[in-house]
Amino acid sequence: MTEKKKVVFFDMEGTLFQGVGKRFDSSASTSAWALLAERMGPEVDAAEFEHYKKWKRGEYENYLPWMEDTSKLFRRHSMSKKFFHDVIDSIDYFSGVREAVAALHEHGYRSAVITGGFHEQVQRAVQDLGIHHSYASCKYFWDEEGLLKDWEFSEHGLEGKVNAASEVAAQYGVSLSECAFVGDGSNDVHIARAVGISVAFNGEKALQDVATHSVNQEKGKEDFRAVLEYLM
Repeated sequence: MTEKKKVVFFDMEGTLFQGVGKRFDSSASTSAWALLAERMGPEVDAAEFEHYKKWKRGEYENYLPWMEDTSKLFRRHSMSKKFFHDVIDSIDYFSGVREAVAALHEHGYRSAVITGGFHEQVQRAVQDLGIHHSYASCKYFWDEEGLLKDWEFSEHGLEGKVNAASEVAAQYGVSLSECAFVGDGSNDVHIARAVGISVAFNGEKALQDVATHSVNQEKGKEDFRAVLEYLM
C-alpha cells in the first residue's frame, strides 16, 4: 500500500507575500488590489477605498462583484500591463518562505496556494517555490497597446478556498481533515475549519479564534519558518 501524500494549503497575500500596501485611510493592507490603487494615484485610491467600505458593509454578496468594480476602475484609468507587473513583482516574500516550503517538499509534502488574489502573482510562487497546485481568483487580459482589456474571475476567496482544497485533496486520496492550512485573514476561516491542522500566521483575530495554532511575531521581524513546528 502506498503512503498517503501530505498536503499543505497556503493563502498568498499576507502569508507567503508581505503586505506592503495601505488603504486610502492609511490603514495597512495585505492586498495587491489596494497596492495597485495606491500606486495609481489619489483618485483611484479613493474610489477603490469606497469599494472596500462597501464590502465591509456587506453590500457585495461575495468577492466577484468587488473584483469586477475595482477592475472596471483600473480599466477606466488605463492601467497598463507593464505597470501591473511592476507592482506585482515589487512585492517581497516574507523571510523564511523559500526555506520553509523547500523543507516541506523535502519531507514529501505536496503544496497548494489558494488565493482571492491575482493569477499573475500566484504564478510567481509556483515558479519561485515549486508550488504543486495553484488557484487564484483573477486573471487579467491586455489589448494590443498593453492596456487592461478584460478579466476572468473565479471565487477562491471564502468558501471557494474549501472547494479548491477539496479538489486537490481528492487527487491524493486524502480527506481535508488529513491536510493543513496556513493563512492570515478572516477570509481564511472557512478553510481553517475544514482542515485538520491550521496555522494563523500573524493572523487576524477571527482566524486565530478558529485555527489550531497561531504564530504571532513582531512586525518587520516575521520569519515564516516558525510554521514548520506545527506542520512537520
